[in-house]
Amino acid sequence: MFFADARASRIMACDYDAEAGGVGAPEVFAQLEAGRGPRGAALDLDGCLWSAQAGQLLRYAPDGKVVQRIAHDCTSIAFGGAGLTQLAAVGAGGLFTVPVPGVAGQADSPFDDLRPQ
Repeated sequence: MFFADARASRIMACDYDAEAGGVGAPEVFAQLEAGRGPRGAALDLDGCLWSAQAGQLLRYAPDGKVVQRIAHDCTSIAFGGAGLTQLAAVGAGGLFTVPVPGVAGQADSPFDDLRPQ
């Protein structure tokens, strides 16, 4: 599970056990550049995390290293289209498709912590 700590300008990661509803200890996944607050995020099939940040989109490898940087200012991103092969970005100018050849997104996996007792 990933989440943003906007105040500290970092992306955190932790294990999540869906069966038990348990969350592991959070760890720093990526420390962002100064002034680059985390915005939206999406995962691709390679296990890379795409992060919308002020003025750019970053693709982080599963180990937290930046492997791709695209200059694009947006606030939210998601994979969509046939086979989840289109990266959509929402910004001040509207909705855009950002070309990322050879990359496909993971389908969302919502979870429900309201299990019957």
